[in-house]
Amino acid sequence: MTDKATFDQVRKEVMTAYADCYMPWEQAKAIRQLDFRASAPVSPSEAQKILTEAGVSCYNNFQTSLLEIFHQDSLVTIAREGSVCLYVQSWPASMPSASEVYADEVDQQGGFFRYWWD
Repeated sequence: MTDKATFDQVRKEVMTAYADCYMPWEQAKAIRQLDFRASAPVSPSEAQKILTEAGVSCYNNFQTSLLEIFHQDSLVTIAREGSVCLYVQSWPASMPSASEVYADEVDQQGGFFRYWWD
């Protein structure tokens, strides 16, 4: 579980990056971020909560319920690379395949697995 200050910071960052998913376009267009990576990771359940609040519960092929597939000890850094992107750190054997989470791209970058949906 992430400490409250970190959770609140990540939540604030994600709400800004995905502003066009929950607020009127005229307000969101000035603050949304299509190239974004949160400053800290959170647990899969925390990521699910944050993304749902940000209006990203269903975005292209991504659904927040897919976060339930990831091991709960995983660390998830929420991102946006035009579309929903997650950087997940966990035991490689416990990482779901692209087809299991309907991701369009999965690759490994350093100690993270990058999942991207379009």
